[in-house]
Amino acid sequence: EAPAAQGAEAAAPSDQQAGSAGPVIAHSRAMRDVVAMMERVSEDGMAVLLVGEEGSGKEALARALHEMGSRRVRPFVVEACSGLSDALLEAALFGQRKGAFAGADRDKRGSIDRARGGTMYLDGAERIAPLTLDKVVQAYAARRVLPVGGIESVTWEARLVVGSSRPMPELAERLGAVTIAVPPLRERREDIPLHVDRVLAVVARETRAAKKRLDKRSL
Repeated sequence: EAPAAQGAEAAAPSDQQAGSAGPVIAHSRAMRDVVAMMERVSEDGMAVLLVGEEGSGKEALARALHEMGSRRVRPFVVEACSGLSDALLEAALFGQRKGAFAGADRDKRGSIDRARGGTMYLDGAERIAPLTLDKVVQAYAARRVLPVGGIESVTWEARLVVGSSRPMPELAERLGAVTIAVPPLRERREDIPLHVDRVLAVVARETRAAKKRLDKRSL
């Protein structure tokens, strides 16, 4: 997922007036509907499944959802599934105890525990092996997490937000999650000028140069 712009520019008044919700550009009707649904579930703590193509902004939406509610004062932790073996992903999510496997030279808290009281965003759920996904669902249902190689579990106290590039209705049902479809940028062209403007603002800030603008013909 493309990272959202951070800092003062992301919350600039002009962006807000043009249709932004924190790090999310929401000028188009499609994205305003997405943000409205997020606002409705921002405080209830239920799991959320964000479904959209790669690059559609799911991580930015997950962060915006975190910032909307009272959990914003607690950690927002991202765990990307891409490139991790099943064993390493389980250790990354659930934590590990020293000696649990080769290379486990120390105890390590997992993403779920590190997000305690906040939000844990699990990106790329469609890539997770069914057995590992079952363990995540079971731990979520029990609200208990057993670190790899451990004998004592820890409580699951984070909100779970899952990102997937394809619909996963069975997973949503098992988690009791609300599914939010994230439209690709090509279906919300009204948002493109705001995305371009935000990128140019970030470049200007980082290079300490005057902010450039593109005319409508370029867009």
